[in-house]
This record gives sequence, C-alpha cells and structure tokens, in this order.
Amino acid sequence: MIEKRPFLYLYYAFVLIAFVSALINLLVAIFPVDYELGHDEAEHLHVAYLLQQGQRPYIDFIENHPTLFNHYLRFIKTFFNLKTVRSWAFAARLTILAHILLMIFIFFIWLSDLIKIKPGRLLWISFILISFSCLGYYDKQLASMWQIRPDWLSYSYSFVGFYLFYIFQKNEIKGQSIKKIKNCIYLIIGAILLGLGNTILPKGFVLILGITFGLVALLLIKEIKANIFLSWKFILSSLFYGLITLSSFLLFALADCKLSRINFNSWIKANFILNSIKHLPLTNAQNNPLASISAIFAINFPLIIIMSFWITYIIALTKKSPLNQTFGRLIIITLFVLITNIAMTAFGNGLSWPHYFIPCVFSAMLIYLILTHDLFLKAKSFMIKSSNYVLYAFIFACLLFLSIPLKQIIWAYPSITNLKANLTDPLISGQPDYLNEAIMPPNLIYFSPKPTEMPILAKQAGYYFMLVIDGKIWQDCYTLGLGPKPETHIKDLFAVNPPDILAFQGPIKLYEYIVNANHLQKINLDWLLDSVKENYVLMAYKIRQFYVRKDLVGYLQSLGWQQVRK
Repeated sequence: MIEKRPFLYLYYAFVLIAFVSALINLLVAIFPVDYELGHDEAEHLHVAYLLQQGQRPYIDFIENHPTLFNHYLRFIKTFFNLKTVRSWAFAARLTILAHILLMIFIFFIWLSDLIKIKPGRLLWISFILISFSCLGYYDKQLASMWQIRPDWLSYSYSFVGFYLFYIFQKNEIKGQSIKKIKNCIYLIIGAILLGLGNTILPKGFVLILGITFGLVALLLIKEIKANIFLSWKFILSSLFYGLITLSSFLLFALADCKLSRINFNSWIKANFILNSIKHLPLTNAQNNPLASISAIFAINFPLIIIMSFWITYIIALTKKSPLNQTFGRLIIITLFVLITNIAMTAFGNGLSWPHYFIPCVFSAMLIYLILTHDLFLKAKSFMIKSSNYVLYAFIFACLLFLSIPLKQIIWAYPSITNLKANLTDPLISGQPDYLNEAIMPPNLIYFSPKPTEMPILAKQAGYYFMLVIDGKIWQDCYTLGLGPKPETHIKDLFAVNPPDILAFQGPIKLYEYIVNANHLQKINLDWLLDSVKENYVLMAYKIRQFYVRKDLVGYLQSLGWQQVRK
C-alpha cells in the first residue's frame, strides 16, 4: 500500500506547480507584447479616442457595439493620464484581468455554497486551483478571448448580479434572521448589475439563460421541487428583479446615449437591428464551435470520450448519495449552459470566435472541479481497500486525467521564451510605444480599412473606415439611416477633402480593399486606383507601407520614410 501522507504531498506539489504555470500563461495571454494590437482591441481603443475628440458613434463613424465600454476606456486614459497607447492598453488589460478574476472568485464562492459535502478548506482550494489550471487558455485558438473587449465586463457584472439574486432567494427560503432591508439591497444591486452588464454588451444574458434552462430541465425530471419556484414570494420577487433589471438596462443605455450625444433610436438601430442582420465576414476562421470549446477544455478526442462516459456515470449515481445528487444537478445545468452558448452563437451571426464562448470557460471549470472531487474520493477509497495492482491502475488513470493541467506546465516555458524574444526584438524594444504609434505621424488624417493599420490616436477620414469584409454592413447602415450612402460618401471625400494617408500595405492590399468593397458592400471603388496613381505616393519605413499624398512626401521623408521605387 502507498501511504496517504506522501500521496497528498505529491498532490499538493502538483497542484501548486500547475496553478503557477497556468497563472503565468493567463498573464502572458492577457499581456502580450507584439508589434500591434489585435483588431478588436485597436477598434475599441480607437473608438474611445474618437469619443474623446467629440465624435458621435453611429452618426460620425461606423460602429456596431454599445459604447459604454469605450467611455470606460476613455476614463482610464484620462484618469491615469496615460500618454502612450501601450500604457493605455496595459491598464485596460489589467482591468479586464480584474473582471476575469472577480467572476472566477464569485463562481467558486457560489459552488462552495452549493456543494455541501466537500473536503477540508486547503484541499478544497486545491481542487479549485486544479480545475482553474485545466483551462486551455495558452491555446492560440483562444487568443481573442482575453483581449481588450467588453465581453468580460458584461459577463462578470451579469453573473454577480444573478448570484446576488440567488443569495436573496436563499435567505428568503431559509428564513434567516438577516434584515429584510439588507436582503432587498442584494436583490436591487443584483438587478442593477445584470442590467449594466447587458448594456455594456448584450451577452451576459446568455449565461443566465443557460442556467435557467438547466433549472427548467431539473424541474421536468423532478430533480428539484417545483413548489419553491411556484410560491408567490418567489414569483413576485422575480418579477421585481426583472423590472429593476430592465429599468437598469434602459437607464444605462440612456446614459450611453447622453455620453455619446446620440438619440436612443440610433442606439437601438446600431446595436440591435444592425446586429440582427447577419454580416458574415470574409474570413478563414474556424467556424466549428467545438474547435473553440475543445481548446477551452484543453483535451483531445480520446479524453473527451472518456470524460463523457465519466460524466454519464456520475449522473447515473445521482440517487446514491446527496453529493452525487448535487453533482448530477450541476452537470445538467452545465450542459444546458454549453448547449445554450453554442445555439445562441449558431443562430446569431453563425461564427465561432473564442470570445463568444466565455460561458463555456465556466462550464469547463465546473466539470473539472466535479471530476477532481470524484477522483479524490475514489483515490481515497482505493488507498484503503484495494490491492497494489488495482491501486497502480487507478494511479495511471489519475495521471491520464492530470495530463490536462500538465500541458500548462509544458507550455509555460515556450510562452515565456516567446515573451522574452518579443521584448528583445528591436522593432519593439527600440520604440516607446506600439510600432504604428512610434513611426506613423498621429497629426495626419488616415483612410484605413481597419484600425490596426493606423495610429490609435489619429483621426480617420470619413464614416466608413472598417468592417469592409463584413457582408453588406455599409449598405445596411445607410438603409437604417445611420450613415451616408457608401459609394457617394467615399467619392465625395476624395474629391473635396482627400485623406493625408491611405493606410494600405502596398498595391495588393489596395486591390483587396476595392475587390472586397465591390463583392461584399456592393459598391464600385475602381476609380480609387486612378485617384491613388494621380495624387499619392507609396512610402515605406521598417515593416510598414502606406500611400502618402504627394504634397506631404517631404514631411514624411523628414521622419525617416522612403519612397518605394516601382
């Protein structure tokens, strides 16, 4: 027999190593060092800059997100007096990380309350750490999940708001001596947070909807009693919670309109009607949602089959003990969260970007927590009752399961090595800011197909400066009365006030833009080739190229840019 104490020492050591390496990978994922920002990161920071300059979203420039998050980014820049985009992005990522950790903390606090039978505090914390370290956030497939986006704020506020609703109902059911006013405060704050989260980005409800569907399923199979949900106290408090949530949503939406100086009608058109129309982008991205989900679980096909059998086994034992009953209920809710998350995405825009599957992150952590707990109970039983042969076979099974977080340890080193290489790259280390900010003059006006091709703190020319590859979105903006007629607007722009810089990386990118505009936006920009040939010069500096208006060539040459010879 193997002694219990050394086994636990090894277990704790592994958990510590796995958690530390996982945390390192999470930090590397959140704080990348690169030549430029990701597309959505650049978009959100650039929109925040445009708001700071007094421009109106949906009216003065194209945008299809609520802008509370952009006002939040603007506040960060102003409050901390951040001078560079790199420092601004770092501060923004720090707040994103804080919201991720807040949601994870509340998630495990909630689970600790639901799971009544659990080991001692230190061992339970170790289970939480190992379930956290099983996530595959090192995977490049998930890179955009951790970027500067409003998703984590939306989900974290929505989740905390729903947790406070649970606390209210729990106190009411148990009739605890807590003051009624204090309990009502939980309900009201929870509703306000849920409304705020979905105003920032209408995605937080997906997680809540999945949990609700899971509870309905448990009611249908009579795993939980219906009398709690049919009581007048629960119905009235739920209606009140829903009313406050809706009022909160409308209040924060009006605040967004006030800050952006737009009317509520434009806000609804841009964020709901426009996004309800599918604008499938021209992309090579993986559109199978299971690709993103398997990356979150960090497992291959054999392991996911083994896990499926294991989960089925746990559900089958729900009547055997209160613990198995709790686990079975949680797994059913988790499965409905997964299904809802996948279905909402499939029936939405049909794409499978990783940040669409944040609820699946918590489904993965819950499943890993349950399996880790079950593994520990079986290990404890085997150590007491089994022969060495059975014990060794079981240890092998444990190692197979623990190979999932072991990946994090293996991937920690290359992640840190890559970070170190980026830090010593002369294109990065020699610049005070991101490359675009360091070498592109921010005082000029840019015509750019996307915000990653220009300085974040520079003005763009005209209304349509991005989303050219999102099918017909420009035409739909015009049809909804949000923007001007695309073809006429761009032609007038070049005729009356031609941009200083055309931020295309050479002729191929210019041709791509014209072809995409013709194919996806149904507008003819062939005339742009003649305009560029007559009025612009292609210039280059380091790894960047763009077209410069001929009267500005001397100025760009003084900054180190060189004309590209044909």
